[in-house]
Amino acid sequence: MKSVKKLLRYAVPGIALMLLFGFALACGGEPSTEEVSKVEKEEPMEEPAVEEEEKVEEEIIEEDGNNGNAKIEYEIIYTLNHLRYDGAITYYVLIDPIDLSDDSFKEHIKEIIRKIVEEKDKKISIELFDKRSSLENGYKDGKFDEAMDLEEWKNWFTDEIINDLAIHSIATYDGELENYFYLNTLSFFTYSDYAENTAVDKYAETIEFNP
Repeated sequence: MKSVKKLLRYAVPGIALMLLFGFALACGGEPSTEEVSKVEKEEPMEEPAVEEEEKVEEEIIEEDGNNGNAKIEYEIIYTLNHLRYDGAITYYVLIDPIDLSDDSFKEHIKEIIRKIVEEKDKKISIELFDKRSSLENGYKDGKFDEAMDLEEWKNWFTDEIINDLAIHSIATYDGELENYFYLNTLSFFTYSDYAENTAVDKYAETIEFNP
């Protein structure tokens, strides 16, 4: 876009001069020095508006570039405050679908966690899902913990829901939670323990992660 702006900036006055010159020839004479000088004197009057427009365009390009670098997309959908014994909040977060062709998505997940911890607090838990219906199932699973209705939970927790959560419940982070695996724990594909032979088994792990 900047090259187009430069073209408009430098070409338009030249075109105006050529048209005036052609008009003078058509009238049977050469353009006077006064007429040419008048055109040349009028040229700078067009530059401020074009320069201002070019500046705006550069700001837009810079802004678009910054947005382009912000590859992390997430949305906090629900919160629960009864899942942890210390009463800290658990955030249910929806992210874009991940690519399971390799484990590079794990760095993406860590960056999301860093962002949320920076915005909220270190003493929180985060449940990340890459599918909205799976997030709803995960949230409902958390609500069952509050209701303490084990029989109803068993009837609801079918193989279909288990397999769905095994693949789309991507990660769980527990920050500053004492008496756990680590003080700051990150687990990938926790529901895969309930399922058999899923595509995510090779990515399932629990690690120490301090954002």
